[in-house]
Amino acid sequence: MGCDKPAGAAVLRAASVLRMLRKCRITHLVGLPDNSSARLFSLLDRRRAPRRVAVTREGEAFAVASGLWIGGARPAVLVQNTGLLESGHGLRGTALRRAARGRSAGASASVRNT
Repeated sequence: MGCDKPAGAAVLRAASVLRMLRKCRITHLVGLPDNSSARLFSLLDRRRAPRRVAVTREGEAFAVASGLWIGGARPAVLVQNTGLLESGHGLRGTALRRAARGRSAGASASVRNT
């Protein structure tokens, strides 16, 4: 099973998820521990790789993972369904701020060039 194919079982076992993370060379697993991920995070605490990075909100997980990725790591994010929705607000807000900054910079450049 390659790292691009999901496991066939409906319920994933923590050990098989850990094997897949290692097979895909994931260096860090970023997430908010909860009841469904407790066993996986417990396994990670006993191993050196991948490293566990706990966050206080799911929205933080993507920011932390982005920083790790920029620094050359290969992180993965583990969040629940609702956590992904909560994270989306931060991702959307960042994208909108970047787009607004780009438009205002372009507008002031065109004013100066006229």
